[in-house]
Amino acid sequence: MQGTAPHIAIAGFGSANDATPGASIARAMRQGLPSGAEVTAIIDGPGLRTDTWIPGLFDHMRCCRPSQAADDQLVLDWLLGIHCETALDAIIPGTQYWLSRIATLAPRLARKGIKTLVPSPDRVLLLQRSRLPKFLYERGLDTAFSIFVADTSDVAASAHQLGFPLMIKGNHFGCRPVHSPEQAHQATIAMNGAAGAGVLLQRETAGQILNVAAIVGRDGKPCAMVAMRRVAADERGRTVCGAVVDDPRITRRVEKLIDALDWCGPLEVTLLRPTGSAELLIVDVRGGLPSWSMLTQWAGYNLAVRLLQELFDDPPHPVAHARAGTLFVRGITETTVPFDGIARLERHGVGTGIAVGDEANLRAGRPDNSADGLCVAVTGISSFDVINPGLGVARALREAPDVSTLLGLGYGNFDSGAYSPELFDAAFRLPAGNGSTQLLECLRNIHRDHPIDVIVPCLDFELENFLDIREALAEMGIATLLPTKKALQRRSKPCLFGANTPSDWGAFHIPESRIADSEKGLLEAVRELGLPCVVKGPVSFCHIVYTLADAKSAWQQIRRGGADEAIVQIYIPGPCFAVAAVCDIDHRALSALTVKKLAVCERGSTWSAVHSRQPALEKDFGSFLSDIGWSGAAEGEFIRDALRDRFYLIEVNPRFTAWIYFSAALGVNHPQMLVCTAAGLPVPSPRTPSDDLVFVRGSIEIPVSATSLAALSMNGAVYHGKA
Repeated sequence: MQGTAPHIAIAGFGSANDATPGASIARAMRQGLPSGAEVTAIIDGPGLRTDTWIPGLFDHMRCCRPSQAADDQLVLDWLLGIHCETALDAIIPGTQYWLSRIATLAPRLARKGIKTLVPSPDRVLLLQRSRLPKFLYERGLDTAFSIFVADTSDVAASAHQLGFPLMIKGNHFGCRPVHSPEQAHQATIAMNGAAGAGVLLQRETAGQILNVAAIVGRDGKPCAMVAMRRVAADERGRTVCGAVVDDPRITRRVEKLIDALDWCGPLEVTLLRPTGSAELLIVDVRGGLPSWSMLTQWAGYNLAVRLLQELFDDPPHPVAHARAGTLFVRGITETTVPFDGIARLERHGVGTGIAVGDEANLRAGRPDNSADGLCVAVTGISSFDVINPGLGVARALREAPDVSTLLGLGYGNFDSGAYSPELFDAAFRLPAGNGSTQLLECLRNIHRDHPIDVIVPCLDFELENFLDIREALAEMGIATLLPTKKALQRRSKPCLFGANTPSDWGAFHIPESRIADSEKGLLEAVRELGLPCVVKGPVSFCHIVYTLADAKSAWQQIRRGGADEAIVQIYIPGPCFAVAAVCDIDHRALSALTVKKLAVCERGSTWSAVHSRQPALEKDFGSFLSDIGWSGAAEGEFIRDALRDRFYLIEVNPRFTAWIYFSAALGVNHPQMLVCTAAGLPVPSPRTPSDDLVFVRGSIEIPVSATSLAALSMNGAVYHGKA
């Protein structure tokens, strides 16, 4: 590879909020590729796989249509067609599907000059979760207690026998923790569908999780290895913070596994060290580089580059070990993409990546932040379990000339915004309790050293506390733009969907709903409204139920969450829309902006969206907000009924939406409007929103220094710039 400019293809990318390895591999690989090298993303599915649109990663994109992926020969013909056009030098599989495909096709690809480093197909089959536990047992390799259940209908009963908590793992991919038979059944359906390929039930054992990534040469010997200790995981069991470790026992255990597998190529192994034990249990094995590949670059032992060296027979750099203690947290990136680029990828299967310079050009003409502008504090800066709105608010305010300093206010040591100097000049940890007195005292201490002009609360649960201390904040010189408690109550789900709220608001309607305070009442409401229907909790939780058994399960989950009532609604099929609005102190909508959601994660967060011109909907939603006496930011979630072509309001969020950065990209900067209104400054006139940009979000790793993590965890503050 030295002195050449190879063309590398990376195959396989996940959907919204799934941190699959492809983007991380490309990001790390860019560190070692020579000038002029090209990287192509091979996407097996819709062109809106959002990680592929991260600026600076890919030169080209190609979509493999489902019909093309039907069998090996069609996939081979398609890949060779790309090769004839662009001369591929190597293909790196990023998902299990593509590992299996490339392993089968490797000899034929090699005859055409396309390099791969993959095991034989029979070795790949061993990693299926239906086979792996038996294989490990027969080879004397300790593993967590697991059983494979082939029939979906047997999962709940088998899970109950095994005991909780459990991990439910799909046969090829997917992993979710569950705490009840109902959750086990629902997780199985979500991962595999009603007639899937079965799931693995794995008993959870308290202990330390370790992820190990290795490159295995053609001689079957590991030529590079990096181990990472899981520092923190989200509710789905995915690592959101990890640190490199150096432990010879881990190396020996993985080397023994590699020898048993007779492997070739990259491999990721998940180990468990039970509490109080030195034993290392193998809990999962996956072919390919990890979704944290960029961490290995920061640790001085770039596995993506090492893989390229092995592919092209380059001598490795003389690095003995990755630097122990190197840390990362999982974060997000947000950008806008020209609509024509996505449309071309969707229609023709061919696209061009977003260069860093191209992204900067989209922002051309925007003024720089004023040196003597406002100091704004923003809460909700985490992407731990869900994407908090404060990240998008900060990104939008970075484009506001009225703002000079941004302070991030979080609640955890692993809030990704705290380690994002491009967003915040400093970050502070707020008290985790719900008391407004503690909150006020903490803000008073921050304000004493860093005078705050405006605070923007971005999380639902905070609003009551901020309303309690609003007057005290004003006396300190800190401005806010918030609704009253009465208005906050009127947009709550029990009030919004109660009998006293009118159903017809002109351009939209409130869906027919029932409120139940018992399981019997919920089942009666389901029978009355018909199946399928939607069951919601009063604050969180939303589930489509198709049977009375599903409805019972939904009620039990709502009760376990501490709620004593549920909302049952008719099911409305159709595309999802959202209207973001900012209202002044007189409850007038200063601006309203509608988007159509193109991709959402399982929690409903928007990962891709496009502007939609809906003046009637925006006007009538503004009238609704005025009617309930709203001030500040709000978002209405809508579904457009595919049968009746009518908008239905399904939720009102009492704060900025997490996609609100898109408003700034469209020239209608809602966070800037709110901050200027709160501070008594002239509100900038919004431009006519553009229709040729698409909002996209991707998952990335963020480097964290040990001193920054220690400063936030021990002192409650971390500084990046002028604050």
